[in-house]
Amino acid sequence: SNTSAFDAMEIVFSSIFAVELLLRLVSTMPMWQFFMDGWNLFDVLIVTVSIADTIVVLSQSDTSGLNKLSTLRLFRLSRVVRVFRLLRILGGLWKLVRGILGAAWTLFWTWMLLLLTVYVFSLIATRLIGQQNPGNPLVDEYFGTVGRSMLSLFQITTTEQWADIAREVMKLEPWSAIFFILYLHVTTFAILNVMIAVIVENTLDEADGFKAKLLVQRLNAHKRAYQRIYKVFKQADMDGDGDLTEEEFVTRIQDPEIRELLQKIGINIQEAQNLFSILDYDGSGSLDAEEFVQGLLKAV
Repeated sequence: SNTSAFDAMEIVFSSIFAVELLLRLVSTMPMWQFFMDGWNLFDVLIVTVSIADTIVVLSQSDTSGLNKLSTLRLFRLSRVVRVFRLLRILGGLWKLVRGILGAAWTLFWTWMLLLLTVYVFSLIATRLIGQQNPGNPLVDEYFGTVGRSMLSLFQITTTEQWADIAREVMKLEPWSAIFFILYLHVTTFAILNVMIAVIVENTLDEADGFKAKLLVQRLNAHKRAYQRIYKVFKQADMDGDGDLTEEEFVTRIQDPEIRELLQKIGINIQEAQNLFSILDYDGSGSLDAEEFVQGLLKAV
């Protein structure tokens, strides 16, 4: 019964995903631009695999022999990929993932440094602790060989029961207190903190890059708005003298092309007739290109 309920939920969610994708496809004009977005292509892949998964579920309910087809059963694993849809929705999560991916190469070498450090300290621990106390079951368990020493020191790196291990060893080798404290400072307090710092730095860089992209988008939008506003001015200036009078403006805003341009820059057509008096703050009765463009830029 639990399996049947789970399969029913799979079918419902697959249907929701398919309908949502279809609505986004229909609402995108022109429709070909939908396929220019990488995330949309990713969603198409996810929905396609989900539908294939649903078909497998329905087939298994009718024909038990399909359970033996491992190729079809692989579609069942595809639902894991749906988790990546969260990256599109949760911007903070995506920044964190990008920060970690950006620091991957540095993190790799940091792990190599940590491994080398653990290996060197393991050699010292095996030689000066393990081999100096033969027959002691606790020492042999933790530091009897280089491999055991590396595992024990990695456990100490995570601060998991490190004090218990250190106290037992200090009963036999009092000097080992300095050894364990030095090891903790080198690994836990230094190397691991460097790893965290690298991830944080890359995440902040990713956030700064995102802000820079937004700034560029705003500047581009501002530039496009400037060009559209100037186009409105040029088309409204019927006599071409470089000054736009109120009569010219009121007459030209009835033109469908001018109305469309005003709508694109966010000007309400119903309020457009009162716009001229607002922009003409000096009461001269006319606007030059700079007054018109700068005034509309402030309005939008």
